Amino acid sequence: MASKALHQNAVKDDLAKLPALYEDCFHAISRRRSPAIFMTRVRTSRNPDPFNDEAIEVRRHIDDVLRSWAALVAERVGLPVPGPDRGAGIGGLTAFLVAHLDWLMRSAAATEFAEEVAALRGRAERLVNGTAPAHHLGECVEASCDGRLTARTAPGRAVASQIGCDRGHSWPPREWLLLSARIERREAS
Repeated sequence: MASKALHQNAVKDDLAKLPALYEDCFHAISRRRSPAIFMTRVRTSRNPDPFNDEAIEVRRHIDDVLRSWAALVAERVGLPVPGPDRGAGIGGLTAFLVAHLDWLMRSAAATEFAEEVAALRGRAERLVNGTAPAHHLGECVEASCDGRLTARTAPGRAVASQIGCDRGHSWPPREWLLLSARIERREAS
């Protein structure tokens, strides 16, 4: 039962982060030019696309997926479908889904929902932060913390470059052996 609650908390956390990530993706739409490129004018037959198509696609995908799940919930629980007139931008959609998260997590589609929401968050974070997906290491080892412990790799690196939890705890590489021992003790108990 505790595992189910942790899983539901993870989905809730993923949903809670989506509105800010959606907004951050908006700021990533216009590609930044490096000073060297900006100062050098290259003649081409066509102007390069000044927009980050991936950022546009991530925003569209977040909107589509959340609207689809909100429509399913609205249909099944007999509520009106959240729309722009009901404040159902991304923030409104995530609030609606969080309000009905108990129902969603008991439904036959719970696993699919959780995976899609985690994938949306991961894709948006990779775009915004330029990091590889997080490798989940379990629960945070700090007392009274219910965060998820993750290892991340920087682009182009094969080994972890950062370990932390989604509540703000982090460990520098020099502490990873001690952290590993704490994880093992936690799992053994």
